[in-house]
Amino acid sequence: MRPRILILSTAFAPLIGGSELAIQRIAGVLAGFDFDIVTGRYNREARTQENIGNIHIFRAGGRFSNFSFILPKIFLPVMMAITAIRLIRKYKYTAIHAYQASQAAGGGLLVSWMFPKIPFIVTLQEGKNLSAQPPLLKWFRTKIIRRARLVTAISNYLVLYALSQKARSVVMIPNGVDANLFTPAPTLSDDPIIITVSRLVPKNGILLLLDAFTIVRDQIPNAQLVIVGDGPLRKEAEQFISTQRLESHISLKGTIEYEQLPEMIRRAMVFVRPSKSEGLGTAFLEAMACGVPIVGPLIGGICDFLKHEETGLICDPEDPKDIAKQLIRIISNKELRERLRENGQKLVAERYTWEIVAGSMQKIYEQFL
Repeated sequence: MRPRILILSTAFAPLIGGSELAIQRIAGVLAGFDFDIVTGRYNREARTQENIGNIHIFRAGGRFSNFSFILPKIFLPVMMAITAIRLIRKYKYTAIHAYQASQAAGGGLLVSWMFPKIPFIVTLQEGKNLSAQPPLLKWFRTKIIRRARLVTAISNYLVLYALSQKARSVVMIPNGVDANLFTPAPTLSDDPIIITVSRLVPKNGILLLLDAFTIVRDQIPNAQLVIVGDGPLRKEAEQFISTQRLESHISLKGTIEYEQLPEMIRRAMVFVRPSKSEGLGTAFLEAMACGVPIVGPLIGGICDFLKHEETGLICDPEDPKDIAKQLIRIISNKELRERLRENGQKLVAERYTWEIVAGSMQKIYEQFL
């Protein structure tokens, strides 16, 4: 009988983020396993059941699909738990695996209380500043972490957080990069194009990056900034661009198809994101895989792979002048760019492909067979 894993994820296809992508990629590599995924159903068009290869999707919450997105999420732990219990009564599972200590893991917590003999695994993927969140949410997350038989975390930053919450056992397994999709261009770009890929939210420092770019442009008049992503700060960004008359130098691309991202990254000379918190920083790794040097802060999961002047350049995310300084260093120094390009590609190939990540997760699952 093939091993069967019960996955709980707050969202899943067609809603795809970092956690959902990780589930898809790991399941794709682990073809000898079956994965039953319990997730939310947020609109009537989404089917309650769907199969994609060895992934079997079960969407909970159809009765609440007429309500706003917030209301179903309040009830989601219970709705997901009910669906999961029905599946457990039908199938034998190697483990219950919840992605992120949030609504889905809340459902997993309820199920693990009812079926304590089935190992409960929680994967921490959180990119927010966990210490700054409301007390009730902290308490809820701590309950989940302490209940789990095993916690996996995508960075050492999250490993330390889990240990601080008295997790029973913690293993670091990062997210990966699609090595077949994010491939380098044959040669380095000679055009001073800066790219960032991020949601336009305060934590990603987009407005500070715009300030930094004005400094870069003063020294490198033909510099360009490409911003991929969308979010609540878009209007402020547009207003800044208009006020500074930078329409011919800054492009707001909005959200693009994931498959189009590598080609856009490969056109750039440098990738930057002056974020204030990162669970891992997968966008940096994707740029490195494409052979594009990176500039970023030494925070959160970025600390695992960003070594100054070896795999990228470190910047102060609160200081536009320092952000600009590091960008100008890379743009102005071809020898530095080539060194960062080579080291970055090597690091990703050695530690961050989905094949490596899935192999690590397979060893976790096999502990419980």
